Amino acid sequence: MPQIQQPQQRLQLRAARFPKGAEILVADDPKSEFFYIIQSGFVYVNMNTESSANTNKKGPGDFIGVISCMSHRSQVEKAIALTDVIAIAVHRTQYMDLIKLSTPTALKIIRTFSKNTKEMNELLMLQTTNKKVSENKALIYQVAKYYDDDGQDYIAAYAFENFIKLNIQSPALEYAKRRYAELKNKMKVYPNPAESLRTYPRGTMVFSEYQSGAEMYVIQSGSVKITKVLNGTEVTLAVLKQGEMFGEMALLNNDLRSASAITLEECEIRAINMANFQKITESSPDMITTLTKTFAERLWIMQRQLINSKLRADPVAKMIDILSLQLEKMNYTDNSNVECQTNFSPNDIATMCGLTKSEQSKYMFNFLNFKFIETRKNKIFVSNCSEVIKQAAFYRKKLLRTAQ
Repeated sequence: MPQIQQPQQRLQLRAARFPKGAEILVADDPKSEFFYIIQSGFVYVNMNTESSANTNKKGPGDFIGVISCMSHRSQVEKAIALTDVIAIAVHRTQYMDLIKLSTPTALKIIRTFSKNTKEMNELLMLQTTNKKVSENKALIYQVAKYYDDDGQDYIAAYAFENFIKLNIQSPALEYAKRRYAELKNKMKVYPNPAESLRTYPRGTMVFSEYQSGAEMYVIQSGSVKITKVLNGTEVTLAVLKQGEMFGEMALLNNDLRSASAITLEECEIRAINMANFQKITESSPDMITTLTKTFAERLWIMQRQLINSKLRADPVAKMIDILSLQLEKMNYTDNSNVECQTNFSPNDIATMCGLTKSEQSKYMFNFLNFKFIETRKNKIFVSNCSEVIKQAAFYRKKLLRTAQ
């Protein structure tokens, strides 16, 4: 690896030279500080999922290492110089100055991240369910039916309402109309969609998966869970809090929503449409930086979830790995020999793994008997974060060795 000086207060980007065959990025390196913009030469890049879909060749104008650098997480890419390579090294603290110097470069990163997020979501869907991501709006009905059967009236009514708007003539439409008429009086008051700053009551759906999306959102206060209904089970993909964004994939890719967003408490949320997004990115380096970090964090998490999905033969290992992921997101590391009282219930962890209710009943006992895990008021308490993270890493490495 070339020696690169730490960044100064002024933007001073430096060229790094790599001979053919050199390792530019090493998978699993802890918290990467630099990413690279290739000036000349070609680089082989492989995401650490053992999937050919994540392997490609990068050349002049492309960038590598941004996911781990901007999320400040362990390296998820392996990059080897296919030829002699000259690349511009950008320290994570220099990113905002880079935006001011070249906004198109930052927007290219965002657009690429958006595309990569979509591809990773499709890969996750295929890996976990053996199904491709559907662009069928009518599937909103299945979402509505799940929450209706589960007794979550407010959420079911919202999804039924949006299915009815599609006006797809079928027996499902008649059922949806009947149930919506019975449930609509139970719906909580929704904010005015013409307002950019909105207040959502606890337990309401901001949007449903398979719904068209023309806005992204920034949480001003409160928390939101991002979920999918898979094989008759609600899977929690993420829990987002103040300052975090969601819904950007549908806005930037003009796609249907890939997941639902449901408030866990009363939330104040700012909605951003495409016109506002373009204005903000032209005038606000802070916004571009935040969006880049958001995408980087999402891609890093999805990368880990993809590996977790391959632990299907050992549900207990899956749950320990997902718990480890939550600890790492809270910035605990394998050097954190400390305890942690989480806000996650055992059921939360199980649903994040996509385990069915029967699997949860079968394997939960063994999960809770893991040496460093216990429950306190139905929330998971970890007595030694380091040991949980190390055990999860052992499971992942064992999986990858088996795959090789």
